[in-house]
Formats: sequence, C-alpha cells, structure tokens
Amino acid sequence: MPTMSDNRRRRIVARQKKLENAVKRTEKAAKRARNSEGAKG
Repeated sequence: MPTMSDNRRRRIVARQKKLENAVKRTEKAAKRARNSEGAKG
C-alpha cells in the first residue's frame, strides 16, 4: 500500500476534525439549553 501524501492526509484529518467539532458543538448547545432550563424551573 503506498503511503498517503502529507497534504492529502492533512485534508482528510481536517475534514474529520470539522465533523467532530460540529457534533461536539451541537451537544454543548443542547446541554446548555438543558442546564438553563433547570436553573429557571
């Protein structure tokens, strides 16, 4: 198997990271919403 070029690997890793961050962001937003609801009620 030929080794992947650095740029190609970097692009793929960046895309995966972007996806991960998007998921984390939505989870954080949901958690914040839950927490603020609890504080009010």
